[in-house]
Amino acid sequence: VTGTFANPNPTGVANPSFGEFSPVVTGDGNELFYTSDQNGVNKPRLYHATRSGAEFGNPQKLQELADGSDGDEEAITVSKDGLTIFFGSTRSGGLGDLDIWTAHRASRSEKFTGITHVNNVSSSAIEWPSYVSADGCRLYFGSERDGNGNLWVASRP
Repeated sequence: VTGTFANPNPTGVANPSFGEFSPVVTGDGNELFYTSDQNGVNKPRLYHATRSGAEFGNPQKLQELADGSDGDEEAITVSKDGLTIFFGSTRSGGLGDLDIWTAHRASRSEKFTGITHVNNVSSSAIEWPSYVSADGCRLYFGSERDGNGNLWVASRP
């Protein structure tokens, strides 16, 4: 952990024809989540790939998070166990331009369900989640609520 990083290499998951960003890997390194504009119409969506041996397999759109949404889905973080996801969305029902939403799944082989607006963290400004602590009690996010892009943290018991 004190050595120098080697030259970067593509993950083999990304498509260079589209904008792909904000990668997040589960605590065990077996799942990769990221944002992509693979639909090619500048409407970001969330994607997921599972490790198969040394490589990640074919990524799939997290359609369950896009269904019923009239907005973008972007800026993602996932709990250490991979069962809870936080993401930014411009979907209807939020407070601002980009709000934080969450969804859960019972096991890693299931789809995320129960999309819920995190209204005690979101504001009328732009928020994007970036990290949830290993114990799930602190959510770190960016926000423009003070007129600037700054880092914030929300805690729960």
